[in-house]
Amino acid sequence: MIETVHTFGVEESLIGIVTEPEAGTPGRPAVVLLNSGLLPRTGTFRLHVILARALARLGFLVLRFDLAGIGDSLQHLDGRSHAEQVAGDIQDAMDYLASVYQHDSFVLAGLCTGADNAHKAAVADPRVVGAVFIEGYVYPTMGYYIRRYIPRFFKLTPLLNRLRCLLKTVTMADAKRVDDHAHILDYGWELPPKEQTEKDLMVLVRREVQLLYFFCGTNSGFQYGNQIKDAFRAIDFRGRLQVCYLPEASHTFMFMKSRDQFIHLLGAWMKSCFGSAP
Repeated sequence: MIETVHTFGVEESLIGIVTEPEAGTPGRPAVVLLNSGLLPRTGTFRLHVILARALARLGFLVLRFDLAGIGDSLQHLDGRSHAEQVAGDIQDAMDYLASVYQHDSFVLAGLCTGADNAHKAAVADPRVVGAVFIEGYVYPTMGYYIRRYIPRFFKLTPLLNRLRCLLKTVTMADAKRVDDHAHILDYGWELPPKEQTEKDLMVLVRREVQLLYFFCGTNSGFQYGNQIKDAFRAIDFRGRLQVCYLPEASHTFMFMKSRDQFIHLLGAWMKSCFGSAP
């Protein structure tokens, strides 16, 4: 594989590294890895570095780059909002790969804040054919409440305390989440209203975008494999939705075993959806 440093975007202010397979990537989408919060393009515990090289071995070109003001990329000094700058940076990254490497389709992937940005960019740009949301949007369902609170009910004593604790937890915390949907997640970004996410997913399904969700064992908002489908029963995903649960993985993929498992599952999904090098 070949790894090269590139500058692109407004005034060449964005810096990224392209990991290019030796055999080339005819007909396959390029992969763009997005920052998680303020972490640089290496990713948590070098996750993006390892992932980019693993995907290159499968025949995919991968760009991991820093959004403006993160890592080595310079801050934009224009009048755009932060959201507009992020959207523009991601579009600039795809435009650059299109002009230099002649790619016309892309898979966006991101963890946490990166998943949030990947979702928005995938909806906005028709060139996106696949999206990987790692610890991304998830909404409570009846199955969520049953799995999360029924076991707790039987562990608490006495009976009066069980009822008081359960009712207080549901009414003060999760009921607000169901009614309002606009709350701040533990890892710092705002979950959109469920209705907006449903509209976004319908757009992606109509465009036949392949969707992959990853959730870790430390994510209390995700409880079972069909939670995404149950939350959006009005959507027929037409076989383009896959959800993976990694119970031993932490939010930052601290341990090598969970990182290896994640990369294996993602590689298998990429091969299944978009083929791989012979």
